[in-house]
Amino acid sequence: MTDSPDGVRHDREATALVSELDAKHLEVLRLIALGYTNEQIGKVKGASQTTVERWCAEVFRALGIDTKGIVNPRVEAARRYIAVAGIPDRS
Repeated sequence: MTDSPDGVRHDREATALVSELDAKHLEVLRLIALGYTNEQIGKVKGASQTTVERWCAEVFRALGIDTKGIVNPRVEAARRYIAVAGIPDRS
C-alpha cells in the first residue's frame, strides 16, 4: 500500500518526462506554462481548438498527469515545465 494519491507518478523525474516530448508538444507545454488558453495556443500555432485540445491531452498523457484527478492538469503541466526549464520568457 502506498501513501501516494492515485495518478501521481514519482518513478520518473520531471526532466526525463519533459525530454520525451517532441518539439511541438514542448512548445504547447511552454505556452501552457505561460498561461495561454487553448484558444490563444491555437492562434499562435495556427491550429483549431480541437487540435489544441488533442495536443494538450497528449502532453498530459506523456507527462503521466491524471486529468481526472484533484489537481488541475494545466497547473501540474506548467509546474513540471517550470521545474525543468524555469519560468519561460514572454517573447
